[in-house]
Amino acid sequence: MPVKPVPWAAPGRDRSVLSSILLSPWNLEVEDWNEGEKKTITEDHGNGVIIQEIYYETRKTIIPVGETELKPWKDISALGPEVSGIGYYTSAFSLPPDWTNNATIAELYIGSTCGNSAAVYINGVKAPPYDFNRKTLDITALLKAGENIVKIEVPSTLNNRLLTRNYHAAIDRMLQARAVHVLPPPRYGRPGVQDYGLIGPVMVKFYRTIHPCNNPE
Repeated sequence: MPVKPVPWAAPGRDRSVLSSILLSPWNLEVEDWNEGEKKTITEDHGNGVIIQEIYYETRKTIIPVGETELKPWKDISALGPEVSGIGYYTSAFSLPPDWTNNATIAELYIGSTCGNSAAVYINGVKAPPYDFNRKTLDITALLKAGENIVKIEVPSTLNNRLLTRNYHAAIDRMLQARAVHVLPPPRYGRPGVQDYGLIGPVMVKFYRTIHPCNNPE
């Protein structure tokens, strides 16, 4: 999309957007994390002392969602409220053949990652860290004329998977069994199903680079 000129602005003033590109459509794959194979490690310490460590490996399954709207995973039929893991989002946009970054700043704006972190890759190169307070990051140096590929990785907590497997209730039963007195219920209750994933809009915004010496007057 060509960058349209705007009136000159003095250094230090708010920048005006030259143009913006709304990124769409998006392709999504989710690496779903779930309980895997049960493992047991037995250690014989002698004198009849035997210690067993029991744990579960993490089973990671790729769910190919395909083209999707940017909405919480619980609202996507291929995922639902139980999935937890990492979402891999891919989109693309094109810049004109004569585009350069000499006088333009390009920032990627991300609507929301539901309070989680994000790793952004432009044309296969990792971008600077994403600041989810500002919701933007500078991608100027990573863009090129022609097609640009955007990949965003958004992890989740394991809360929704734990809810599905009823882990919170199991922990409560274990604590009650070990307590001398009946434990009161958690003060703030148990968490419900959380929103995960990338929420739109996601867009690239272009700004003019302003230098003190380029006042046309």
